[in-house]
Amino acid sequence: MVMRPYGEGLILHTKYCADEVRDFGQLDVESGEVRDKEMKLAEMLIDRQGSENDLNEAESTVARMEQLDPNYPPLSGLRGDLEARRGHWDAAMRFYQKATEAMPDSDHAYYALSRAHRHLNHVAQAERLERIYAERQSLRNRVATLHA
Repeated sequence: MVMRPYGEGLILHTKYCADEVRDFGQLDVESGEVRDKEMKLAEMLIDRQGSENDLNEAESTVARMEQLDPNYPPLSGLRGDLEARRGHWDAAMRFYQKATEAMPDSDHAYYALSRAHRHLNHVAQAERLERIYAERQSLRNRVATLHA
């Protein structure tokens, strides 16, 4: 498998037949299918401990997603993850703060924001967010137990 730029998007070359490959313009972007796949690609590129090229590709992917839907709530967290991987903790903190506002139910956003504050030696803020994260996790576990 090989992922390559094609038109305005990416194309994945696999062992499938050529008639299964579609131009980016033929995809139904509004359905969210492309957005979700782009999101997973960016997450994979950020999460794996790869090269700077992986991070650059992740940044390009996020930029495409921002063009498609600049108000897509997970984008701030993804940008924060990208900045954190690069060691840009001030920028990561700003993006994670936006993520907590855009997705108040996201435990990851609170955890990531606490981690950014910790890296910046904002101990009080980090501890406050860690408590919020722990309380949320505890509540989720209790709810899961009730539904089991």
